[in-house]
Amino acid sequence: MFTGKLVAVKRYNTRGCAVGHALLEGFEGNAHQTLRILFQNEYLLAKLSEDGGRSERTLVHTPDIISIHDESTLTPVTTDQLRYGQRCKVFMIPVNKKWSFEGADDLVGLKAFNLEAKFGSAAI
Repeated sequence: MFTGKLVAVKRYNTRGCAVGHALLEGFEGNAHQTLRILFQNEYLLAKLSEDGGRSERTLVHTPDIISIHDESTLTPVTTDQLRYGQRCKVFMIPVNKKWSFEGADDLVGLKAFNLEAKFGSAAI
């Protein structure tokens, strides 16, 4: 989905959760793009920008799975392992269709993490 270098990580702990965001600058097929990933212990929302961050579009959000891996080893990188300068590949794993029932967003979607009001739900 995206290949880039980690250029910023903001992380803080609240109510036992690691909350924050990571910013990746793209290279290879993603040159001139940035990807911002919000997390709360797990990766929840990925937004792509092609104009230096002035406008973003949602690429993927929970309940679909966002997975970040080291570019050279493909070892998974958890939210607490994110470090400036890491070269990463970001993948999206679609959720099973069983999670498309009415009310699923309340359990595992942006709404469950109080992000719906800020980012809205997005059809992917």
